[in-house]
Amino acid sequence: MKEYANITCGILTPFDMTPVEKGGLIFELWSRHPWALPTHFGNVEPVRRRWTGVPDATIHWLDPFLWKNNISKVSGSVWFGRNQKHSCLYLNLKYTNALSKHDDWVRFLTDACGVLKADIGYVHLTTSREMADPDIPYDCTYAVDRGLNTHDLRKGIPNLCWAMVFGGKYHDVVERMHQISVASVRRINECQTYLQLTPSMENVIDDYKAFNDIRLKVRRELGDDFFSCSGDITRKPMFIFGLEL
Repeated sequence: MKEYANITCGILTPFDMTPVEKGGLIFELWSRHPWALPTHFGNVEPVRRRWTGVPDATIHWLDPFLWKNNISKVSGSVWFGRNQKHSCLYLNLKYTNALSKHDDWVRFLTDACGVLKADIGYVHLTTSREMADPDIPYDCTYAVDRGLNTHDLRKGIPNLCWAMVFGGKYHDVVERMHQISVASVRRINECQTYLQLTPSMENVIDDYKAFNDIRLKVRRELGDDFFSCSGDITRKPMFIFGLEL
């Protein structure tokens, strides 16, 4: 069976992205990360409308807003949150050595989380090995690969990802992060903290067992009150929606 390997980046913000000026934040974000800039966009699959610039895109700023880059092979989507759910920004890329520079993904993740004042964001490389891991429910791995949403967070983050950004709703977890040994723990602004489990994203595919051992160790040290593959958590994050971005 052919090995499955897919990079997913997800950013969940409590703000409604429906107003077209919110789309402008995404367009500005792309300008700083050209590899994620659309060559084509649309609102339904298949995505075929040729990207001609921001003015044309604002006319089609509808839920969902889909795009792809035919050069980097990255695809993405924005889903507008309303009422009691997050707006979600996702990027996906089939894993290849040439296009998996994790620094690019980390820069995009931290930039997007800051711009969108995200409650949480992540980058993860999902592989066949993880999909087949008997100790991790398939639904949990699938949720990360598909793109986490509010429902997933309220059940407990399905699993720690290779790199994550935690907002203020995870304050208690953040306090514990600075006491554990991982590749990186750093504040990216006054409200958000970045966690990276191993030095390289490739560690997930080069030695899945070693990566997962680190992930399990970090989960134990942080506590499973917010993190549970089974959905059995002792505390649920209390998200606030309807604020102005």
